[in-house]
Amino acid sequence: MILSYLTPKEFMARVTTNKDLDSEATFKIALKVHYDEMPTSGNAKAFYESLVKSSGYVRIPGGGY
Repeated sequence: MILSYLTPKEFMARVTTNKDLDSEATFKIALKVHYDEMPTSGNAKAFYESLVKSSGYVRIPGGGY
């Protein structure tokens, strides 16, 4: 799965249906890809879920469009 092609909501839907994706490492990667952030404390999954709920925005990489 290429995370940069999924929205945060699509990513969460995949995690819900595929428990193999439900790991701290997966959420740390998703945080970096979707929000360019890392949790300062606590777990990555909870931090990611809070960002998905509170934000309708994601990081768009720079470049030509």
